[in-house]
Amino acid sequence: MLLKNLLLVDTKSKKGPAEFKKVDILIERQKIKKISKQIASGNYKVMDCKKALVFEGFFDFSAQLGDPGNLQVEDFTSLSNAALHAGFTSVCVEPNTLPNIDHPQLLEGQIKKAEHLPINLFFKANLSLQAQPEKLAELYRMHAKGAVAFTMKDKGIQQASLLAKALEYTKAFDGLVIQHAFDQSICKTEFVAQGKYATKIGLKGMPAYFETTRVARDLELLKYHSGRLHFSNISRHESVKMIAKAKKQGLKVSCDVSIWHLIYDDQSIEQLNSNLKVFPPFFDATNKKKLIQAVEDRLVDVVTSSHTPIAKQDKMLEIEQAKPGISSLDFFYATYQTFLSDKISWASFLDATSVQPRSILGLIQPKIKEGAQANFVILDQTSSFKATEDMMHSKSKNTPLLAQSLKGKVMAVFQNAKRLV
Repeated sequence: MLLKNLLLVDTKSKKGPAEFKKVDILIERQKIKKISKQIASGNYKVMDCKKALVFEGFFDFSAQLGDPGNLQVEDFTSLSNAALHAGFTSVCVEPNTLPNIDHPQLLEGQIKKAEHLPINLFFKANLSLQAQPEKLAELYRMHAKGAVAFTMKDKGIQQASLLAKALEYTKAFDGLVIQHAFDQSICKTEFVAQGKYATKIGLKGMPAYFETTRVARDLELLKYHSGRLHFSNISRHESVKMIAKAKKQGLKVSCDVSIWHLIYDDQSIEQLNSNLKVFPPFFDATNKKKLIQAVEDRLVDVVTSSHTPIAKQDKMLEIEQAKPGISSLDFFYATYQTFLSDKISWASFLDATSVQPRSILGLIQPKIKEGAQANFVILDQTSSFKATEDMMHSKSKNTPLLAQSLKGKVMAVFQNAKRLV
């Protein structure tokens, strides 16, 4: 097969026209035989890609699964189908299932279920025991079974002593500890950010220091104990600054933000739309602008979908009672192309959604090059559509994008030269 008129990007390049190069790609025997500016059609089956983007596939650093315990919101098949059709070739799954993945046997069962899926699933494991949250789980055994990182997704690591023990213990096998940085004693019932919009509709807001004080504490612990620490779902630009400074000092630290915190700000609360309720909450427009710039400048390592599927009966409630989170996989690329492509270059976005997630987890970086397996994704930058539930492969439809006009589609996904989408 011959794929013509593709645009290939160099993720190391800076913003500007030079980041793209037009190529044709020839596939033979499941491998890329040739990449060139122009390849004669000959007798090959030709697919004209009309200046679509080609890349190695998104890697989602944070997605939630409903298996075990909550199959109505997401199972392995629905998660993988949603991811595949959105251009994800790999997804890293959170351990906050029912029960939590806090034991080697539970982890082994999850890995076995994922063996025959069309995408690669990687698994985080719970840092502590669900029944004894003050006690570390069997981290080394779960690492040996295939856990790529350890976290406490919903609760965060509240106890300094537990984080200290985890950093010390995981050093023995170069394990990664992931922190969801928030002080539980500060954000008890609040679900919106402190500011004029919370005040306007009479809601008590969450102060910025619910996150920044915890980031500061944890960086001090990392400085003392060393190890590897990743901050997930960061919402404040001050947190990013502290983490960037710690990197310059030589600490092994990284961070991610959700794509939603780059699109929405606290004004969204005026809609009282439960599909816009997330945790951490959206802060002011200035903070959002600084987070966007931090992604473009590559101070933020990773952008995640933060895929959080929620059952309709738990979401379509008064906003105070509704569960936080957005079903995010299905329209991920369209979300970027519609709302962020004029603010974050494709090279920087691709670095944050494909290259860096794999790098942080120590995984092999796929490459589009001659002789490599024909595994890649093709994106149509210009096609427009109206988002509907019928387009979604996720079981859960809790997204604020429904009925909105979006731009950008996944044109094709190839694995071993076979077109899966």
